Amino acid sequence: MLNIYYKRLCFYKQNWKLGIHLLFRTYHFGVNNQWWWYHESMFGIPMYKRFLPSQLKKTWFGIKIRICACHFLDKDTVKMLNMKL
Repeated sequence: MLNIYYKRLCFYKQNWKLGIHLLFRTYHFGVNNQWWWYHESMFGIPMYKRFLPSQLKKTWFGIKIRICACHFLDKDTVKMLNMKL
């Protein structure tokens, strides 16, 4: 059981910039898990809309759909991270 939590921690540690980009929908930070990406992200939204609770809820649901349904991660990783639609 401890091994699963260790794998989750390692996954989050490696991809934290991408997670911030997808959750807050930044234009340049975190795209392709980089500190700064020169192209604007197509998922970016203006700063004043990023922290609205309704927007964060929609964004979180969109992240789960992109990860699970589009098969960005394999089934074992999705199960390990407890990502269910």
